Amino acid sequence: MKATELAKYFSVSVRTVQRWRKKGCPEVSKNNYKLEDVALWRNSKLEDQDKNGLCPRCNLNIRRIIKTGKHAGKYSGYCSECEKQYYREHNPNVIPRRKDGICPKCNENQRHIIKSGKSKGRVLAYCNKCHYRMNPYHPRDRKLLNKVCAICGKEFDTYINRQIYCSNKCRWRASSLSERGKKYNAQYRKKYDWRRSYNHNRAKCLEVSRKAREELKDSYIKKVICTRTKLQYGDIPKSLIEAYREHIKLKRIIKEIRK
Repeated sequence: MKATELAKYFSVSVRTVQRWRKKGCPEVSKNNYKLEDVALWRNSKLEDQDKNGLCPRCNLNIRRIIKTGKHAGKYSGYCSECEKQYYREHNPNVIPRRKDGICPKCNENQRHIIKSGKSKGRVLAYCNKCHYRMNPYHPRDRKLLNKVCAICGKEFDTYINRQIYCSNKCRWRASSLSERGKKYNAQYRKKYDWRRSYNHNRAKCLEVSRKAREELKDSYIKKVICTRTKLQYGDIPKSLIEAYREHIKLKRIIKEIRK
């Protein structure tokens, strides 16, 4: 019996038969085996191994060893072939792959081969057409909807059913037109609008900075500490700000006394 026939009989690959020969499997001549001798040798080897290594379904092959994850190095439930049979029995809707390379869904085209990227040369389960048809979010299968923008009134095409605005500008306008947006914009303009153009409001900016310097506010002290350093305002603790404030007050008092 040749190695290929022996592999089919024991439902293993030819490579495993070659490994058996290296481990001491009896051989009549080169690539010729006697079935009875091989079966006796195999049974003796299996008996020597741990009983937990045998597949409980076929009681012939060794259970598959898990290579990655939390359970790496442990035995799985069944051997590799029994795992495939178990999966097919419990998932009857899954279409098995064909060995001739034809798509199992349409039975016409060849399975798609990836031509570029990291997974170059990888063969997909289906052909290119079936692969795109199975994707529910692909634009080829989704219908274009003609809608009217709620703000500007222009017509636009979209694949999204919930979309109301034609662009981001209209979406921003809608947020500013809402009551919440109006309140936020009014408060923001009242506080920070004068800071946008320093040249137009230069006097006001100088007045604000002068007041912060006189009153020794936190913003002024942080600015003094961070000058000519890589520190940021968030890195400075409150205790350091209070200590530096007291230091500046003392310096001002000493300056007044000297005068």
